[in-house]
Amino acid sequence: MHAGFERSIPDRRSRREICGQFLGIGYSDRKLIECYDLMSAIATGNLLLPNFRDGCKITRIVEAIVKSAKSREWQEVSG
Repeated sequence: MHAGFERSIPDRRSRREICGQFLGIGYSDRKLIECYDLMSAIATGNLLLPNFRDGCKITRIVEAIVKSAKSREWQEVSG
């Protein structure tokens, strides 16, 4: 009798091995990969990258790029 759910164990083969080298990756594929990476990081206790700190650094860089484009001058990026 089926209990209403099934346990799925991820296959460690690469997507290229499973689907072939000519198929592109779609939005749903990317989301599944992100979920797998998140669950793996939680299960193993490993750090998942990029993280919030990386996002903050990228935001500072983008803000400096926008400010530099408006002022036409070099901008310092902190952190």
